[in-house]
Amino acid sequence: MNAFVRFASLLTALGLAVIAFLAPAAPAHAIQGRYFTQEYNGSGYVDIDDINMSNGVLSFTVIIEATRGEVAVNPLYWSAKADDGTKYDWPDYSVTTLGSGDLPAGERARGTVGFEIDGPRPTRIVFEDVLGDRLASWTIRWHKTKQTPTPASPFGSFGS
Repeated sequence: MNAFVRFASLLTALGLAVIAFLAPAAPAHAIQGRYFTQEYNGSGYVDIDDINMSNGVLSFTVIIEATRGEVAVNPLYWSAKADDGTKYDWPDYSVTTLGSGDLPAGERARGTVGFEIDGPRPTRIVFEDVLGDRLASWTIRWHKTKQTPTPASPFGSFGS
């Protein structure tokens, strides 16, 4: 390898190192959630993931990141609502793992919230503050599942 090629390689590596050093840092929030502000407390980002309905229990993963002040975290700030107005707002603690407390700026909380569904299927998940003011909401679009037809009895039907 001649001296010119080595010098060009060194210069390229040095230039890339300087560019990486001078490039702006990534934004403080890493989640692609919804921005919210809690009155008198703080603000941050919130998102949900892994929405699941199984055995009459709706569950979803919550990710909250505080960016300013302190953000109050509590599974009681979550609810699920059906189109007819039915509201499910008491967490099923056999499924819920999201704790409660104040989350300082720069910290992140992650956990599951679950609700026992004993009526119509929910179509919205809502995040509220302690006073019940809506901070964020998500629409749930359930996929229709094909039901397999019941095969006809090989013996015919019986009736009176």
